[in-house]
Amino acid sequence: MKIIAEGLESASEVDCVLRLGVDLLQGYYLARPAAVPSRINQPALDLIREFRHSGVR
Repeated sequence: MKIIAEGLESASEVDCVLRLGVDLLQGYYLARPAAVPSRINQPALDLIREFRHSGVR
């Protein structure tokens, strides 16, 4: 089973759900809806990478 956190609109929300151990993220903070998916915004990507390298879980 995979857990998806939806509706993420801020860095603090992303940080919180990462600490809770969710598997997938979705929301305006990561990227706006589009017909052709865009890249994850850089601050969100940096936050996710930092979390993954910190070893926190």
